Amino acid sequence: PPFEVFCYDQIVRPVRATNDRGEEITDRLRDVDRQVAGATDLDDRFVGYAADHFVELDFGDRLGRMFAERTATGHLPAGPRVILYLQGWVEYAYSTTNFAAGQAGLALKAPTIQVERDGQWHDLFREIGYPAGLRHMMTVDLTGKLRPTDRRLRITSNMELFWDRIFLAVHREDAV
Repeated sequence: PPFEVFCYDQIVRPVRATNDRGEEITDRLRDVDRQVAGATDLDDRFVGYAADHFVELDFGDRLGRMFAERTATGHLPAGPRVILYLQGWVEYAYSTTNFAAGQAGLALKAPTIQVERDGQWHDLFREIGYPAGLRHMMTVDLTGKLRPTDRRLRITSNMELFWDRIFLAVHREDAV
């Protein structure tokens, strides 16, 4: 994607977050504090690899309210730019590790963003990339992908990847 600067004044945090084990991880994703969520079962054979895992974010009715508030106040036109902010870090797999994992039939899968609709998970973006190194923020523009009725997002991967803070925000075009 092209370089852009995203600005926001309010963030939308998930009401609840859980991992692939069903464990409550909401507090781990609230602040940049190295209390992280992510890979739950590391692959001891290959540095940087883990079993498939996910972080599930439940925003309750906050997405619907976010769309309604922005369109009602006139700050942004209908269909505001909604940005997902993901801060975290990854344990890199070495080239020799990737070679060995490939021989074992494994391949790394960068994070995929999914949304739950009608009881089914649908991919919004496949393999979006990852926060390179320690304490990096990445953004994903979800504009036109989310509906006001959406409640839950899921971030899936098999990388040794850890999230420190995740939230949504409406981009303020007037602040750029």
